[in-house]
Amino acid sequence: MSFTVRRTTPLAPEQAFAALTDVRRHAPFVPLTRAEPAAGPPHVGWFFDMVTGRGPLRVRDRMVVTAWEPGRRMRVVKTGRPIDGWADLRVRPAGAGAIVEWQVELGVRAPGLARLSRRVGDAVAPAMYAAVVDGVLAEAEAQASARASTGG
Repeated sequence: MSFTVRRTTPLAPEQAFAALTDVRRHAPFVPLTRAEPAAGPPHVGWFFDMVTGRGPLRVRDRMVVTAWEPGRRMRVVKTGRPIDGWADLRVRPAGAGAIVEWQVELGVRAPGLARLSRRVGDAVAPAMYAAVVDGVLAEAEAQASARASTGG
């Protein structure tokens, strides 16, 4: 399955990129999920895990950064099971703000689950990724607005 989430934001491209590449900011918008990033700042080879579920019913989804252009682009390859694929985040200037494009390609490694999971994924994944992008950008926009109104 593949899809693209496109949004326009009043944030400067660097601000939008910084917010969206801070993977800890994603987890509140994905039920039962937490982010576990590697130490240090993102770069090619850096990784993070998104852990979804509780107790023994957990899925650890590892993502490795394969392209890093600060302020403009981050591409990650999903290496976890049972879902594989990639996501490519691009941010570009648009007037006083930015356009964000998050392109995603997902697949399922479990052959017996592929057909069922595709139907469910087609219905759920685009909305889930859109919720993450919308939520992270809304928080970043609110923080930028608060800083501007206080002069900081």
